[in-house]
Amino acid sequence: APVGFATEVKITRQLSEKLSQPYGNCLTDLTRSNPKKTSTMETMFSRLGVKQYSKEMCMNVCFQIRLEMECNCSEPVIPSYQNISKCSDTNECNDECPTECVLYKYSTKLTSETVEISTEDNKKIKPEKIKLIDDFLEKINLYDSIEALRKDVLLIQFYYDDTSITKITERPVWSPFSILSITKQNKKLAITTYFFVGISILIFFHGRAYKNAIKLTRQKKVEISQKFIDVKYSGVPDLVIYDNILPNYFNFLDIFFFT
Repeated sequence: APVGFATEVKITRQLSEKLSQPYGNCLTDLTRSNPKKTSTMETMFSRLGVKQYSKEMCMNVCFQIRLEMECNCSEPVIPSYQNISKCSDTNECNDECPTECVLYKYSTKLTSETVEISTEDNKKIKPEKIKLIDDFLEKINLYDSIEALRKDVLLIQFYYDDTSITKITERPVWSPFSILSITKQNKKLAITTYFFVGISILIFFHGRAYKNAIKLTRQKKVEISQKFIDVKYSGVPDLVIYDNILPNYFNFLDIFFFT
């Protein structure tokens, strides 16, 4: 923010809630059992006592561990899990630290205007109200002009642009319980859902039956051909073979295709 201007910072919040396992790979807290818990997460929970998971903190701890292993020193601004000397990103930390499920995002807008200061305003200013040092008024009186004072004054105001919060929540699209609850509320939807589910089941079993029918049909053709070959060499009349084999063959087709 420039000196001599009153700057307003408008803040907008957005809350994003993602689904954890088994629907997603994000993480909420470190107290729950997690088969994919990395060594960095274990260090955060067991040695640093961190329960609420944060990817930013996980990345910092992971970077600190790598730094201590490689350089035998630690970054001063990042908490360390052991007593080691301080020293003035690795891609490995991305694999160690998944995304958190609950994430707040803040966006800001800046507007600035010239600070308006008058002698009457100087009398109204109270150090205890604006939480400045006790000799604030005395220092203001040391300036020869308002312009000279404006060059050393910086006013910043932070506030929420809107009291509402944009919330993005992930939910499972379909589950057995959600399907039952929706179909109970809407009878037409229930009939449509059960109809398509039934059709899908029938198509599945009909496909398997059709496949088996083709397989058995081929076997029957082979058997019939073999019978005719046997008849040719044995001298048995062809009429006997037709009477014994063909009716059974057509009965078989009747079962799979017309019932």
